[in-house]
Amino acid sequence: MSQKSLFILSAILLTFIQFVKAQLGPVISSPVQNATVDPGSKVEIIYEYQNLGPGNYSIDIQLWQDAAVTIPISDVVKDESVKEGNSTGVKVSFTLSSSYTWKVPHGLNDTFWLTVTGHAQTPAYKKGVSLRSRPLMLHTSAANLVSNKPANMILLFFGAAITFALFSL
Repeated sequence: MSQKSLFILSAILLTFIQFVKAQLGPVISSPVQNATVDPGSKVEIIYEYQNLGPGNYSIDIQLWQDAAVTIPISDVVKDESVKEGNSTGVKVSFTLSSSYTWKVPHGLNDTFWLTVTGHAQTPAYKKGVSLRSRPLMLHTSAANLVSNKPANMILLFFGAAITFALFSL
């Protein structure tokens, strides 16, 4: 392969990489990946979404049973309005930040996934564009799992009794 062909191939690949980077959805910064959340508590979901210029912006936050985000559990919020983007001024940010306070419901699976989907309808995207974040894996509180199941409480009691008997000898 000649140097000219290699240069052209490299230029094409670098161009495609830029297109792929431009299609990323919101980035969730809090809670962190693999975090434990307590049912009944309030969790602040902090995320960044792309600035695609002036227009109407909204987000959806969903809970999923699987990492492939094919089996929904519930919607945390739908069509929540967020600050619109801009395309004028001295400094234009590529991303905008926002947050949503979520009360963690009871009865969730031990492990579940959370996504944030950003929607933007701008002059450039008249039909609108929707971009979804990577799924964020979360766990319910381990203490909550023990307290909700009587069989687990019995096992915990017997484990504590055996440990006490062994160490008091």
